[in-house]
Amino acid sequence: MAATRRGALSALAAASAGIAPAVAAANPDAELIHACLQYRTAHDAYCAYSGQDNPEDERLWAECSKVIRVIDAAKPQTMTVILAKVRAANFDARAPDGSEAPENGPAADWAGSIMNDLLRLYGNQSCRAPDCARTSSQS
Repeated sequence: MAATRRGALSALAAASAGIAPAVAAANPDAELIHACLQYRTAHDAYCAYSGQDNPEDERLWAECSKVIRVIDAAKPQTMTVILAKVRAANFDARAPDGSEAPENGPAADWAGSIMNDLLRLYGNQSCRAPDCARTSSQS
């Protein structure tokens, strides 16, 4: 099973490497889109080993953490990317039994970040109250 996961992750990285530069040139959010998509793969690979005394555990957690840091640091420029971030947070919040536990991972932080992203990009567009524009621009 380890060889299969390692092979899958290597194939994903190789395939992404060829596409990423071309996409990045056309889309300033390309790195964040890629990270949001990659999060599920990295998280699943880590969870397959988590709790087991396995040397792969540390490497897989490092890969997962790297993706989390990219998502944490990014400032989305479009609604498409905000939705990618929402999907990554939604995936992270889901427990294996189908319940939600956003406090057990980055999902809770991403929820606040998504709110701030929306206010940064769209906060003043739909606001009509005199204090609203002042409040959303201070975020």
